[in-house]
Amino acid sequence: MDPLDNDIIFSFWTGTNAMSAARRRCLETLRNSTDCKVELITADNLDQYVLKDHPLHEGYPYLSAVHKADYLRTYFMHFYGGGYSDIKLPSGSWSAAFDHMRTDETIVLNGYHEDGPWDIGNETVRHLWSLLPGNCAYIVRPGTQFTRDWYEGMLKIMDSKLVDLRLHPAPHPRACKREGSGYPIIWDELLGRHFHKVASNYMESLLFTVPKPIIIYTLYA
Repeated sequence: MDPLDNDIIFSFWTGTNAMSAARRRCLETLRNSTDCKVELITADNLDQYVLKDHPLHEGYPYLSAVHKADYLRTYFMHFYGGGYSDIKLPSGSWSAAFDHMRTDETIVLNGYHEDGPWDIGNETVRHLWSLLPGNCAYIVRPGTQFTRDWYEGMLKIMDSKLVDLRLHPAPHPRACKREGSGYPIIWDELLGRHFHKVASNYMESLLFTVPKPIIIYTLYA
């Protein structure tokens, strides 16, 4: 399986709770509207994709469902590549965007533009907001220095949180540090704050032809 060559988009549902009707509609629309194969990764099939030489971090079981999805998209984009999408409504076909990635091997990520500085989690690169990709959908070339920086940086964050994660595992699927439960990871700490900082070092190798997902948060309970 080569996700980049076969137009495969990965999505993740990491919780044990059932997917809401709104999410199921979004997933079905992803499958019907992107002209790509959508692979939904869940707790039931995750083991099929975890590489023997690259097991999940020992802190992974203690993460919230949201942070598990943040972890897994980083893992999959580094080791597998191809597409990633949140379970949100797509705004068009991804076929041309995949073609663009195959045509230009210097591109490490093809995504969509953020709307403004408020979408950038890392304040040190917030002024670059118009040059950085959004985090809800993209196509990534695997095994590049970009994905290595992204993945290895995430592991360092996990290492730094491991003791507290063991003491204070996520109490619910959307747990984050600010709630006072002792759970140690800030909402966007594992992905957004780190991802945008890494992406800022590779701006000459970014493309923006992936259709931007329709982000209406009231749909995604």
